[in-house]
Amino acid sequence: MRTPTPPEPHLSAANADGALMNAGPALAESVRTLGSQTRSAVQEFAGEAAHIARGGADAARQRAVSLRDAGSEYIRERPLQAVMIAAGAGALLMLLASLLRHRGGAPR
Repeated sequence: MRTPTPPEPHLSAANADGALMNAGPALAESVRTLGSQTRSAVQEFAGEAAHIARGGADAARQRAVSLRDAGSEYIRERPLQAVMIAAGAGALLMLLASLLRHRGGAPR
């Protein structure tokens, strides 16, 4: 059996150079097309993400308004209970802050 002889290096390089020269414009056009398609896809995705974010923000805003109104109504209907709840929550927060401050060792 005879082993094939490898092509001469200078002929392979010349062929490669010629192929690259011929492929250059087509490759550049492919890159431009791909870039344009990518840009369009990213813009579409960004638009959809913004739309979803706006919808989420609107829902959160409506929920906050609903909770504010419910809280205001509760305070009008039961003012003494509302004050007692607020005082209890404040005392609990102060206790928690005190425990966290002293947790590290000596008080500061």
